Amino acid sequence: MYRWFVWLGASGCVTIPVSLDKYDSGLLLEEEVQQGPPIEEACHEAIEGWSDSWSDYEKEVLILLNARRAEGADCQTEGQFAPAGPLTMSPYLTCSSRFHSYWMGIIQNELMHESPGGDLGNDPWQRIASTGFPGSATGENIAAGYSTPEDVVAGWMSSDGHCANIMAPGSNVVGVGYFVAPQSGYVHWWTTNFGYE
Repeated sequence: MYRWFVWLGASGCVTIPVSLDKYDSGLLLEEEVQQGPPIEEACHEAIEGWSDSWSDYEKEVLILLNARRAEGADCQTEGQFAPAGPLTMSPYLTCSSRFHSYWMGIIQNELMHESPGGDLGNDPWQRIASTGFPGSATGENIAAGYSTPEDVVAGWMSSDGHCANIMAPGSNVVGVGYFVAPQSGYVHWWTTNFGYE
């Protein structure tokens, strides 16, 4: 099983062995953030023409996540985590993350992992699979109300399950979705989908 629905309090973990020898500090430099296919490849029309400012925040989150992974962390009830290798941005996971942030802010106006009746599926597993992601999904973090990348990452790191998702050595790719819905309750909506390729 994978670490999953951490917002709801349940957790589980499988460790997929990933060699960390190829990493130096575990940090990605800012210019290394975008690798692989362009993230602008959209899996749903709702996220086509994504705001540049939202995309910039997503890249900042990636840099912050990798900085945290490079340090190691005490995730309290989820355990101590040694430094882990950096995550790279997956266009598939970015697409599923963006769509779910959009879905929470516009369709549901509620913070939840499920997306009942959603175009990409009813839950994180289905949403990620529907993008054509070629790897294995390993977790999802969501948040709402945080207006900066620094604040949302700090919030996740202060929550044991979210912290463990960020630090999991079995993840090597991530997607980040930040969406602003001014008429919604929280305004700022965040999703990160983690995976292994």
